[in-house]
Formats: sequence, C-alpha cells, structure tokens
Amino acid sequence: MSDTPKSHRRLSIRASAKPRDLMAETPEIAGAWKVRVITLFPEAFPGTLGLSLTGKALQSGLWALETIDLRPFGVGKHLNVDNTPTGGGAGMVMKPDVVGAALEAA
Repeated sequence: MSDTPKSHRRLSIRASAKPRDLMAETPEIAGAWKVRVITLFPEAFPGTLGLSLTGKALQSGLWALETIDLRPFGVGKHLNVDNTPTGGGAGMVMKPDVVGAALEAA
C-alpha cells in the first residue's frame, strides 16, 4: 500500500497565468458543436469548461471553443466598449455598435 494520501480522484486545481492545453488545436469532427464566446476576458476560457466531462469532450474534439476578444472592436483612443446607461443609473452598458461589429466578425 502507498504511504501517500489518496485524493479520491479529485483534481488539484491551481491558478495559472498560461492558457490551458485545452485551447490547443484539437481534431475537427464533422458535426461537432462549435462555440464562439465574445468576451473582454478571452484568457478566462476554457476555465471551468475545461474540467470534467466538458473538458474531456473539448480535448477529444467533440465540441470546439473559440474566444473573440471584444476590445479590438472598441471605439476611440482607449478602445472603449461600454458607456453609462441612457437616463442615468448605476453600472455600465455595452455599446451596441461595438457588439454589432464583433458579431459580424464572428
């Protein structure tokens, strides 16, 4: 018997600044589901989608994940993608022209 404690098949999860291997090219299967996520944080994917059954399916090519960074579609010197809500109020709202350009590119 081993002296090391068993983890009961649980994954050890730790933060990483590098993209996971799951974002590497995987075999393309005909009819596989392809997901395109438009986000300000493409480095956050696959995140929890890369674990468990969804992660195994992603690795084997049963579905594909592509992230589209919203920031390059921003407006102005600082590539703004949001603005204050019309009529005031708390929070920020995504600019429709920025989201529209990202959707057309997707």
